[in-house]
Amino acid sequence: MNATLSGEDTVDGSEDEPIHLLLVEDEPDLRNTLRYNLRRNGYAVTDVGNGTEAVAALAKANGDESEHGPVEIIVSDVMMPVMDGHALVKAVRQNAATAELPFMFLTAKGDAADRVEGFRLGADDYLTKPFDLEELLARVQVLARRAHVARKLRKLMPTTSPMS
Repeated sequence: MNATLSGEDTVDGSEDEPIHLLLVEDEPDLRNTLRYNLRRNGYAVTDVGNGTEAVAALAKANGDESEHGPVEIIVSDVMMPVMDGHALVKAVRQNAATAELPFMFLTAKGDAADRVEGFRLGADDYLTKPFDLEELLARVQVLARRAHVARKLRKLMPTTSPMS
């Protein structure tokens, strides 16, 4: 297994399409910095500024309109205008097409109660701001391994239609 799994390395070390990550952050400077560093580490990144834009981006990416294919990881702030991260994770978990996506909160809300609420709502990981970039990339790498497994399973499973 490749010890330095990035968005472009598969679990077995072979080349594959980069993992498509949806970044949801309302603060433009932070969003730009995160997008740059995630892309530099091999991820295909779509970035938006709030949960409503994220839901639209998910619908577009899971249709035929995405240049990067379907979203495979979501990294989201909690406190955002229009639709916050809590409403977003609920929407993601309630949609059969996105319910199993790895989801990480990246937020300034760092109390134990906030983290527990994030996990109870459906987050797989929770990192508080300010954060260490290397730690963020390591946590995304863990989610990428899970996304690679899901991708391989989708390729193995034949597309079937419901029985009449």
